[in-house]
Amino acid sequence: MRSRLLTYFFLFTAYSSLTALAEELDRNAEFTQANQHYEAEEYEKALKIYQELSETSLAKEVFYNLGNTQFRMGKLGAASLAYRRAVLLDPGMIEAKQNLQLLNRKLGSL
Repeated sequence: MRSRLLTYFFLFTAYSSLTALAEELDRNAEFTQANQHYEAEEYEKALKIYQELSETSLAKEVFYNLGNTQFRMGKLGAASLAYRRAVLLDPGMIEAKQNLQLLNRKLGSL
């Protein structure tokens, strides 16, 4: 009985790990797709994917790229929030800090 429980536990653990890996690979593919849309200046498509990713991810890069996309689309308040989230996730993220400072200067002059 004990060995059967250990077998079930091992199988469950392996399945959970594989499921998590598959989900991470899907998110990576979506992130890459969003980046491609951004580079092609297809900001609406990129925005949709970055927003979806931001609902389930705590990756600073997702929020940074979301902020860049929103900035390009003129959604300055939303861009500011995305940059702030990126900085909260990684206080050493210089790019997000610089973009936030630039955005604050721009908002201050409006």
